[in-house]
Amino acid sequence: MNRRLDRRGLQILRTHTTRRALPTQKRHELYLKLTTLEMEKARRITERQALLKRLAIIDERLNAVASEQLALLDLVNAEQEIENSEVVRVPTTMDAFPIQY
Repeated sequence: MNRRLDRRGLQILRTHTTRRALPTQKRHELYLKLTTLEMEKARRITERQALLKRLAIIDERLNAVASEQLALLDLVNAEQEIENSEVVRVPTTMDAFPIQY
């Protein structure tokens, strides 16, 4: 198998918009070039907005995870303080209600 490591993807694929405009080109060719550039610009703006939205969702989740971690650490610290400071009384059978049938 002879695979190439430098595969070309859609992101680096050259299109007709990458060619330079020549002064000898006809007016409709130049307008076509302008149109394709505008379409590419609109597509890139849409991609950028989608990426920014995904980044906002990821940032929001990271903040939620950090706050959950802090809450759990507070619970762990509170339990350790209770265990260290007070002797917990274990209920005996005398403390329970007697069952009568």
